[in-house]
Parts: sequence; C-alpha cells; structure tokens
Amino acid sequence: METKKYIKAKKRVEELKGFYIHLSVYIAVNLFLSGTQIVDGITEDKSFLEIFSDFGVYGVWIMWGIGLSIHWISVFQSKIIG
Repeated sequence: METKKYIKAKKRVEELKGFYIHLSVYIAVNLFLSGTQIVDGITEDKSFLEIFSDFGVYGVWIMWGIGLSIHWISVFQSKIIG
C-alpha cells in the first residue's frame, strides 16, 4: 500500500518538476528572444511602436504560451476539477 502511494507521489513530483522547468525555459528563452529583437530594432533607429508592432517580438510568447497553458492544464487538472 505504501509503495503505491510513494509511486503516485513520485509521479506527481515529476509532473510538477517538468512543468516548472518548462515554465522557466519559456520565460528565459522568450526574454532573450524579445530582448534581442528590441535591441536590434533600437540599433536600426526604429520607433517604439515599430518595434512592438512586429509580431516576432511577442508572437513566440503567444504561441509557446498556448502550449504552456495546455501543459499547465494537464498537470493541474485534478486541482481544477476537484
């Protein structure tokens, strides 16, 4: 009986760990990509509006964010449902 609880708890910890690693990589990579695109826009003398009207600055955040949201739902669905 204890072994089943241990295996279930270990699986849960691995799921949580996987999600938080995914979240950390998402934030780090997107900050880097957005930062390089913003710096590139500044060096090309683009205006603030021109830099942020480029879909590339925030497009990866949105697309990858959808995948991250799906991962979040798969990990935390038991807490949402009850």
